[in-house]
Amino acid sequence: MTRRAVRWSRLALALVSAATLAASAAAAPTEARHSMTWYVHEDLIDAGAGRDLAYYETLIESRLLESDILAQGHQGPIDTPCCVSFDPVSVTTFSGAGLDVIETEKLQQRAAEVGSYLRDGLGKIECEAMGDVRGNGLFIGLDWVSDRETKEPDPQGSIRVVNRLKDKGFLTSNAGALFNVVKLRPPLVFAREQADQFLDAFEETIRELY
Repeated sequence: MTRRAVRWSRLALALVSAATLAASAAAAPTEARHSMTWYVHEDLIDAGAGRDLAYYETLIESRLLESDILAQGHQGPIDTPCCVSFDPVSVTTFSGAGLDVIETEKLQQRAAEVGSYLRDGLGKIECEAMGDVRGNGLFIGLDWVSDRETKEPDPQGSIRVVNRLKDKGFLTSNAGALFNVVKLRPPLVFAREQADQFLDAFEETIRELY
C-alpha cells in the first residue's frame, strides 16, 4: 500500500466511524445513547486484506446514504455488517481451512439444532413483554412490546434486557426500526451447554425486571 493510499485509508476510516456514530446516536433512544461506547482507531490499517481506495470510498458513500435515510426517520440504527463483509484475499484465505472446519465439525448442522433448541426454550419462558420469538439457526430476534394485544413496541424495555444480560456475561444487542428487538447471534461453535446457560440467565433477567 502506497503512502498516499494509507493517508486516504485513514481518512476514510475516520469518516466512516464518524458517519456511523452520528447516525446511530441520532436514531437511538436516550437510554441507548448513554450506554453506547465508541472506539475510533483511524491509524489501524489492514494492509493485507487487499482493500484499495475504492473500497473505502464506496463504504463512505453507503454510510452517508444511510445517514441521510436515518435523518429522515425511515429506519433504525446502522448495524455495520463487518462480520459478513469480504474481499478476494480474505475469501481465498478462508475458503480452505475455514470451510474445512465448518464441514468436519458440522457447524452448520449444529447451528440449526442448537438454534431450534434455543428458540424452543425462549418460547417457553412466560413474559408479557416478549411478543414474538423468531429466527433461523442461531440468528434469533425477540420482539419486546408493552402490550401483547396491540404489539406496541417497547424499545426501553428491550434496552434494559440487553444491558442486564451484558451484566450477566451475555452480549446481545438491540435491533429493528424501533429498537425494540433483542437480537441474539452467537458464534457457530455455540453449543447446547451454552444455550442452557443463556436460558438460565435470560429467565433470571425476566424475573428481575418483570
